[in-house]
Amino acid sequence: MTTAFDDHMPVIWDFLNLFVISLFLNVHFEFMLFI
Repeated sequence: MTTAFDDHMPVIWDFLNLFVISLFLNVHFEFMLFI
């Protein structure tokens, strides 16, 4: 999945992807803890 923004801001997209993945893992981990 490539967009026009990937050519101009690859670093920003890398940080966004890392943030989303870490956020998802954090929510998933807390969800597992509560259950």
